[in-house]
Amino acid sequence: NRIWKATNAILALAIFLGSLLISGSFKKFVLLGLGTIFAFALANFFFIRKVAKSGLDYLPLVLPLIFLISLFGTIAATSSMTVRFFLALVGAFLIFLYQKYFPHHAPLLVEEAISLSAGFLALIMIWSINFFFTPAWWLLSLLIFIIFFPVFIQAFYKMGRPWLDCFLLSLVSGLIMVEITWATFFMPVYFLTAAVIGFAAFYLMYILSSLYFASRLSLKKVYFQTILIFLVV
Repeated sequence: NRIWKATNAILALAIFLGSLLISGSFKKFVLLGLGTIFAFALANFFFIRKVAKSGLDYLPLVLPLIFLISLFGTIAATSSMTVRFFLALVGAFLIFLYQKYFPHHAPLLVEEAISLSAGFLALIMIWSINFFFTPAWWLLSLLIFIIFFPVFIQAFYKMGRPWLDCFLLSLVSGLIMVEITWATFFMPVYFLTAAVIGFAAFYLMYILSSLYFASRLSLKKVYFQTILIFLVV
């Protein structure tokens, strides 16, 4: 347990420091980012093997991996050193907090914080790719599905849904994200605005599903969450 805590602290520090190296050399940033993500995923894999009883028990590997990829991708697209520092600090803190409970379920607040952050960072990363490189619309839509399908499937699994439900619900949710992405292509908006539009849909699907499967969903909560996210947008 002490070894795992020490490993998490070292990896969180590596994430924080590695996230800031882009100011010196983009190549070093990419190499260190890939190395950090690989080391992090490998450590999690060997740790979860001790408690995994089936293939589904490896799904918790998905969220921290996507969070890290999205964090480094977002920082790479950021020009302000102040914003990079803030993202690196908050990202390292969130991943360290989440890893304290890994591979077991984190408290709801921590789980929601890391899930929503991963979704938002992933959208910023994807739309910044569109801004800087302008790939074909179907490539961007495919990337959205590749990222959000596993995010939803691990989320529904943690919400206690059967495997078939997880797959079907994630398929529908991922396709909804693709539809929203396709519609956003026709809007003359900046990439940050496009990311926020997609995040609004992700937020509502994630939060309302969590409330529904916990038998805590009510009409008032639907109104509250919907108004809240649209006020932010």
